Amino acid sequence: MTSKLRELTNPYDHNTHILKRREFAGRSGLLEEFENVLEGFAQERKIPNWIISGDKSIGKSSLLHQYRLLLQDYGFFVFHHEVPVSDSVCEFQFFKEVFDHIYSEVDPMEEGCLSAFQQEIWFTLTESLDAHPSSYLERELRFPTLFSSFISNNNTKLSIKSLEKDFMKVVQALSQSEYEGLVIIVDEFQELSKNNTLLSFIRQLSENIPRLSVIGAGLPSMLSCSNFDKFCRTAKSQILDGLNPSEALDLVLEPLRKKARLSRYEALSCFDKQALNEVVTRSNGNPLHIRVLCAKMFEAFSNDLALKRLTLNRAVMDSVMEYYSNISENSRRIKMALESCSFDDLSSFAYIYRYQGVGIRSILLLENAFNPLSSDVQFQTRDLFFDKFDDIYKLSLFSFKSDLLLSTIRNYSPAELASIDYSFIGDAIDNLYVSYVYEEIMGERLTIEEHSKFEDRLANKFALLLYNELLPQKIEIELIDREGVFHRLGYGCNSGVGEFVSDTKRLADIDTEKDFSSSVKEKINSITAKHSLELPAYWASLHGYCGYYAARAELTVKGKDRTVLVLCPVKEEHECKVVYDQVEDFASSINYQFDQYLLTVKSVILSWVPYRALTPILVLDRTDSYDQVEEMIRKRNFDSCAIVLEKICQWSTRLKDKIPYTHVDDVNNHGFCLMNLESFDRAKEMFDRCESKCLISKLNLAFIALRKSDYKQSKQMYKRLISRFKNDDFAKCINLAIVGQGYPIEQTVVEDVSCKNIAAWNAALVSALMQEPHHIANAILKKECALSDAEKLIRLRVSAWLAFYRGRISDAVECSSRLMEQAVEGHYLNADAQRDFQHFSKALPMGEGQLVS
Repeated sequence: MTSKLRELTNPYDHNTHILKRREFAGRSGLLEEFENVLEGFAQERKIPNWIISGDKSIGKSSLLHQYRLLLQDYGFFVFHHEVPVSDSVCEFQFFKEVFDHIYSEVDPMEEGCLSAFQQEIWFTLTESLDAHPSSYLERELRFPTLFSSFISNNNTKLSIKSLEKDFMKVVQALSQSEYEGLVIIVDEFQELSKNNTLLSFIRQLSENIPRLSVIGAGLPSMLSCSNFDKFCRTAKSQILDGLNPSEALDLVLEPLRKKARLSRYEALSCFDKQALNEVVTRSNGNPLHIRVLCAKMFEAFSNDLALKRLTLNRAVMDSVMEYYSNISENSRRIKMALESCSFDDLSSFAYIYRYQGVGIRSILLLENAFNPLSSDVQFQTRDLFFDKFDDIYKLSLFSFKSDLLLSTIRNYSPAELASIDYSFIGDAIDNLYVSYVYEEIMGERLTIEEHSKFEDRLANKFALLLYNELLPQKIEIELIDREGVFHRLGYGCNSGVGEFVSDTKRLADIDTEKDFSSSVKEKINSITAKHSLELPAYWASLHGYCGYYAARAELTVKGKDRTVLVLCPVKEEHECKVVYDQVEDFASSINYQFDQYLLTVKSVILSWVPYRALTPILVLDRTDSYDQVEEMIRKRNFDSCAIVLEKICQWSTRLKDKIPYTHVDDVNNHGFCLMNLESFDRAKEMFDRCESKCLISKLNLAFIALRKSDYKQSKQMYKRLISRFKNDDFAKCINLAIVGQGYPIEQTVVEDVSCKNIAAWNAALVSALMQEPHHIANAILKKECALSDAEKLIRLRVSAWLAFYRGRISDAVECSSRLMEQAVEGHYLNADAQRDFQHFSKALPMGEGQLVS
């Protein structure tokens, strides 16, 4: 697949917002909302004004273009204008462009304001600026006369009454030309604040003239600008945030998938998983950031033959920042600063970077928590902080929100620093860049707790105390490395102190083999979600933990309730003595001062969570996932199914002596989906891994041999398997040995069939395909076992294809016709029989049979 990708031109175009519908990803909810309004136009004959706000490069212009396409689909005439950011907008020039567009795009009418004569008047007065022999009364529109006067005399004024009359005539003429109405789309709408007269005219026209509407898109600042108050009051507002993770993933995958004609699963496999996660989660859902990142990853992949997948690395991020440094002064400054940083500078940068957005007084507390906090300690910590800030201050990468100088602030007392904070000058893409530069040079992750409040950070530091201080006091086993430790932060203290203990005990008491009713499933889901137990459950399964010690604390930090939960895994078999312990003496038994940090410990509970309490979570998740798999396979949606099964394989993996093992059925099922996506090489790798433990994998390998035209090998494999299966060995889904030019592979899948029968039928089908004597296939068919009612229908389909392979086309058509009659409408075999019938009928000699609808 890598060679195929390198032959492509780059599918990620980040230099335009004019995307075709199939190239546009995300915003489906907004598009649906807008289309519903257009649907309602038939009754109300009016579209409300629309105002879209969002940060730069968040996708406003792309969304406007999609709105324009929808409006045109619904029969509206659309004028789309992007206001220059730097200049003030003249109302005369703006409306001239609106009328220009109408006269240029609409065919002249026999009479009225859009006639050929009026068009001549328009362009004479507004373009050539010559006088026109027509009289004032002959001119349907007043605007061209006023515009001509304005050009020669800047004192000419435009009135709303005159504009209303002109636009009323134009909209009426457009409706006679079979347009539903006129919509004016304005990009960079916030720039109209520079001309309040124009903004007022646009609003009044849209409010007073039926079938005329305005859609404006601009920066969020316009929503708080008083000039826009009246417009916003009557307009429909949409605030454009970053794409959600699902939409961001679509924006990453869809251009590549469509360009290379890949399945979604194949497109996913083209990316390094960590890089894909970085793009989706650390781009803040900004469409431009995502497209630039993907474009540069693809460019690097095309040029570096050593790369097996599209990935993010330092070289790619350098290329990304090269692009942004040409359009962003901050990005340019960040790139130049980091390229000149020493090792010590980067250490200081990481320290300052970690605490951005937090008041400096709070930083002093976090650095000392929870040691005794004397005045000397606070001043020493203050000086250490400013020494580190001094190291990088010259780089100008952080700015104080109060616009104070560092030389002034560093003399403040710790108390005076409470209201002083700072921020990094970069955006999401800059943050991603600095992380790659730092991690490559320093060899460790760059820590940042974005948007994390002081209360949350302090509660997280308390969680470390539970691990470092409480657990060693209370339990007798050696704690494993913190890599396997989970900790969760919660808001509020609404649950009782023992609720976590009682909930996990309820999970441990569930026997899914005896009772797996909907109420039990609901209970499992509720407890799992409440305490975020899904990942710890799978982690315990992967590593073979026998359980977790759980320390749960309820705190008050600066008057705000917080809960922390720490789960510490236990590897070896362990008989826990501490099942539940209300730790009354924790705060007083350790040498820490909580009151100085405005933290109160309300309760601490230590409990034991055995692995059996987590198994219902795993059982339910696996059951739900396989319910999805069965539904997707029933719909022959192997693309989505392969993605779900890959997740199942990951979650069912176990480590034994550091070697990963995966459930053989999961591997086979994943391979089955890939095979039906025609990813035969990857599917074969999976079947090869499990064929010694899974006979059905051998059936699938025989089918791959068939699809690769190795008929002899395929037939031999099927024949050998007939005797190896028992009569009660059944396959939920398996492929019939059907091949034909243009025949889709997913249509060869049959359901609920005996493995012995499928082996016999496929061996016979391949024999017929090879044009062997009839008696060979007939002899093979005698080895089939008793048929169920469902298998009798499949056997009829086998007979049809045997006849087809042998050249008896009429018999094949007749068999498929009988199958259509016997398989009820809606049954998958009815649809397959119809396709077979069409396929066979095309091969009939002229005059023998006919197609039916």
